[in-house]
Amino acid sequence: MKQFKLSRTSVLFFSLLLSCVLLSCDKKEKEPEIQHLYIGNSSYSVGVKASNYIPIYSGNKSYTLTPGDASIFKAEYRPATGSYDRTGDIRIEGSKKGTTTLTVKDNVSGETAVLDITVTRKYLNLYMNYAFPSIDMEDKVDKNKLSLEVKGDILHTKDYVVTLLANEGNNLENKAYLFNSPKEARTGEILLAGNYQFERKGDDYWLYLNFKDGDKTISHKFNIFRGEYIFPSLVSYLNVVSGEKEADYISEEIRLLEDLTDKYKSNYPELKNISLTVKMYASARNWDIATDLIK
Repeated sequence: MKQFKLSRTSVLFFSLLLSCVLLSCDKKEKEPEIQHLYIGNSSYSVGVKASNYIPIYSGNKSYTLTPGDASIFKAEYRPATGSYDRTGDIRIEGSKKGTTTLTVKDNVSGETAVLDITVTRKYLNLYMNYAFPSIDMEDKVDKNKLSLEVKGDILHTKDYVVTLLANEGNNLENKAYLFNSPKEARTGEILLAGNYQFERKGDDYWLYLNFKDGDKTISHKFNIFRGEYIFPSLVSYLNVVSGEKEADYISEEIRLLEDLTDKYKSNYPELKNISLTVKMYASARNWDIATDLIK
């Protein structure tokens, strides 16, 4: 039986050929599949002179955006930025109040999605995360009782939402709404209505909230912790001071400090001091507000 011996050159040739075949197969296996276009919701809102971001959960990173009425809002695709954002999103900016559509076409798959876009009055939500009272008094029984009383105040209750409406033109209404939760905010179930005011006194920055509850007015005076950093953004976003450049987006955690000593001193004579720390999440886009409240 004859034995075939391959020369060194032949071995190298076949090895190279095999490598090319395997590499070619590997490339074919790694070719990305065409992804279906998927955007979570079918409707989005944004305020005038504000921005919102529409996440694209699945797609092929190449899109054509067509507004139904380009005078109402602007739209642009923002490419993915990393491992936590693999598909990018769409930034929309309100130009004037109104309702129209945005057609998103995936240029690779050919699929389209038609979204309803509503441009409303600009607003800012303050979402209550927690409230912690610091009480200086010796009687432990009264101290616990007072702590529960303070935490029972509606403005010290977790999950409530305060919505501040931006002013329009020279109309400085400073409207504010109080909701039990984001769900009630979306459905328009107002708990209390009132107004707000921002003020700077020297190095201190303040937020005043006043709500009408029947014949009674519920008032809170919050000192904004590290207000020199967040105060300018809050004011410019809501445009409560004319002549300043307006911010179009806010997403911040803020801490508010409230001195409640005078409020509770008469009922608790032994009380030396009580202060409240409130942590809120200020957002320009989380939790849509019922449209009829912000037209």
